[in-house]
Amino acid sequence: MVLRKDIGNVDSALEELGSLGKYTLIQFSMQILAQVSVGHHMLSIVFTGQKNPFRCLAPGNQNSSAFDQTGSLISTNLTANNFSEISYGYVCQSASEIHSLNNISTSCNAYSVQYQLPKDRYFVSEFDLICEREYLAGLTQTLLTLGHAIGSLAVPYFADNYGRKPVLLVCSHLWLASALAQAFSVNYTMFAIFKTLGGIFLQSVAQTSITVMVEILTGRQRGYMFGCLAYIFWTVGIILMVPVAYALQEHSWRMLELAYCSYFIFILLYIFFMDESLRWLAANGLKERVVWVLKKASRWNGSNFDQVISAFYKVNCISPPCVTELCRVRTAVNLPSSIPGEGDCVIWDNDHFQLLSRFFNSLTYYGLFLMSSSLSGSVYLNYFLNSAVEFPSAIFIYFYIDRNPSSATTMNCFLRICNILFVKGPQNMVITVLAIIGKFGISGSFATIYTMTPELLPTTIRNTGLGLANMSACVGGMLAPFAELLMSKVVYGPGLIFGSGSLVLGIWAFFLPETANRQLPQSLRDIRNWSREPKTTNDMCTCCSTYRKKETPVATLTERKKHSP
Repeated sequence: MVLRKDIGNVDSALEELGSLGKYTLIQFSMQILAQVSVGHHMLSIVFTGQKNPFRCLAPGNQNSSAFDQTGSLISTNLTANNFSEISYGYVCQSASEIHSLNNISTSCNAYSVQYQLPKDRYFVSEFDLICEREYLAGLTQTLLTLGHAIGSLAVPYFADNYGRKPVLLVCSHLWLASALAQAFSVNYTMFAIFKTLGGIFLQSVAQTSITVMVEILTGRQRGYMFGCLAYIFWTVGIILMVPVAYALQEHSWRMLELAYCSYFIFILLYIFFMDESLRWLAANGLKERVVWVLKKASRWNGSNFDQVISAFYKVNCISPPCVTELCRVRTAVNLPSSIPGEGDCVIWDNDHFQLLSRFFNSLTYYGLFLMSSSLSGSVYLNYFLNSAVEFPSAIFIYFYIDRNPSSATTMNCFLRICNILFVKGPQNMVITVLAIIGKFGISGSFATIYTMTPELLPTTIRNTGLGLANMSACVGGMLAPFAELLMSKVVYGPGLIFGSGSLVLGIWAFFLPETANRQLPQSLRDIRNWSREPKTTNDMCTCCSTYRKKETPVATLTERKKHSP
């Protein structure tokens, strides 16, 4: 493979093709469909892993009236006097029950129970994940998250070295195979193995798909198309799980899993319509394939190929064009050295921010979700409300992200989480309200961070860097369930961690290089050439929409030079 960097200006070519032409919309829509399917298989356990009420039966007492509505403890007292009458009374053992009133209780055998609903309604009951096996039900989601972590680290190497499309095609088919295997699992071991494998391939598809979405858009489109529109479709996707689950609530959990597998139709679209990322081809010097993709895109959009290829070979203006022009003019008219030039650029160390921000985003998002205990009632209604609250956040991002720098938006969203620092334990209504406000803020932060992280990474290592960031998010997701336990010990603990972490990272984000309206960096050299620019959107350069110094316009300086004696 020939690795010649910066052979063309991708943003200029995409603009010449048409900002949102047929080609761009089709390529973008295929990745949107993938993200919808990702949400379904990430959260399907909410409906397929519900608890099935059961009662423990003693041998010879199959019509026992002792019934446990919660599936955790039979309320019937078994004393020394009536124990012999009930024969072997099986209960899910509780320490408080054992030592009260000389009760005698034995462990309930997970295989000697009677379920209230059909046994195959949920995988928890079909695999008898109750009593001493109850921990295995929660372990399935942990294994899925573990698979995400493995996928985040293992697959990006192949996407960065062999291309986005091959990875998406292979991992999509393997993901479908693992999802079908889960639906037809004959025991818990098989189910757990394919749950882990599904997590690996799911994360691989999700991560690579995000990279492709970012790379298919120009700088001025990424804010609202990826940061907002893609996030809205994600929210719509997870909400659409509710009617499907509700319609199939009387059927086996296997039917619901198969219904969610139907969204894998996007695999067929990948085979016939998806092209390799133009930015990846350009960054790796694959000139012939670049020309082929541009010809196809020009034909689909009805654009002039000669103009498109000419725009592609324009001088790459990754670094601010105004700064470059000012550097030339400064030499001619002897401008003061305070005006930034290419030599004043600095290397921004943003790796730690990406890792910590993704960690705290995931920790806070799932922590707030799991701690919203005041919401009770139907699982379908609760899930709908927790998902729908993300719509206002997406609308906020739509109207805000392009009018303010991404770092400022990130800071704004992070700071909205800080109100949970002041939550007091007994105020249940206050906790619920502030949790919803916090969910609004962290959802907006998620959308912005997912947009900003790929923009801070060059094309040659973008998927690898995104994988490390996703790995950090997985660690946060693993720790989130312990937030409720911490709250029972230290009531201010979760709020202090969520709020202080969000405050620090929100301020930190303000000092990162601005990524809004910039062309994606192709190499590490482009990152080094980025310099800090004024955070204003009132006066922008036309070449690639980067910010201009208002104090000394280039045109005025050039005109002054012409008329000078």
